[in-house]
Amino acid sequence: MTKWLIRLYALSIAAMSLKTFLAPQHGWPIKLLAGTEILMAILFALPKARQVGLYGLLTIFGLAAVLETLAGSGPFRFIVYGIAAWVLAKQETA
Repeated sequence: MTKWLIRLYALSIAAMSLKTFLAPQHGWPIKLLAGTEILMAILFALPKARQVGLYGLLTIFGLAAVLETLAGSGPFRFIVYGIAAWVLAKQETA
């Protein structure tokens, strides 16, 4: 069951990142972050690359949380995304 949840999670993160990447109002730094997030979500979905994808996603979520805070918004969604990735990855190894 966990492998399907991981794949669904990775797909949803990649889809949200693709939407951000394609949005015309975002400049290249946000597009770079979104593109990297897509790559890390794909790696997270692959069992042999899951740890690389996990730590990549956690890093990106951390950066996004800082940028969101600097922009005056709350970084709560990135905290939730990070916790979900961590729990899914650790649930699989348990």
